Amino acid sequence: MVKAIRLALVVLALALVSGWSGAAQAAPQAIRGQDTFRLEAGGKATIIFESFCIDYGLKFPTAVGLPPTQVAQANVAGALNYALSKDYTTSAPKEVQFALWQARGAQGSPAVGAQGTEIGQNTTTLATPPAGATSLLDALRDNRVKATAGSWNGIGEQVSIGSLTTYFQGRGQLQIENSSGQALTLYMPIGTVFPAPAAEFQNMVGYATDIQVTNPTLPTTGFADTSWGLLALILPIGLLV
Repeated sequence: MVKAIRLALVVLALALVSGWSGAAQAAPQAIRGQDTFRLEAGGKATIIFESFCIDYGLKFPTAVGLPPTQVAQANVAGALNYALSKDYTTSAPKEVQFALWQARGAQGSPAVGAQGTEIGQNTTTLATPPAGATSLLDALRDNRVKATAGSWNGIGEQVSIGSLTTYFQGRGQLQIENSSGQALTLYMPIGTVFPAPAAEFQNMVGYATDIQVTNPTLPTTGFADTSWGLLALILPIGLLV
């Protein structure tokens, strides 16, 4: 009986410590498309996204345009969503780009091939917003989060646009901070428009590929220390029983 009580006290103390320290940890998450991520008050996230140009005839942008405030017109967002569902964004990115330009009604843009034609025939299905989550665009508009630009570069092939030979696909980073004072469950809509940094550049339409979340840890003088103090108190009691 004495041994059982002693063991129970030790297990209880270890469980309390494990519970508090577990609450203090911030695990990185990975997302694709419109998967959600949780930011505690004061939490920060780095969203890695890929994007395509949507304004044929203009230059590839030199930086991430901020702030993103809208989703592209329905047929453009629908075309991108369909291309993602078929993984054409990876296997046939040039066809995706040509289909997006055509969806925008661009005059003189390159002709599409088989995949581009398929994308153009499937532009009506928009991605469904995740239940119980807030669009990053709404959170930005309501000043619940702050956004700053991270790295940005062109990826993949280059194409000819008039006299230009330039990238059409880009990968960038968006730094997000929860300034609302309360926890938020967020997602970045497929088809989010990153505005051109200047008039000569194209707007970009993108989707999230990965994210790293850093939520605040418990203070060193808070609950985590208290749980260790409780362990130090309970263990001797258990040994004396």
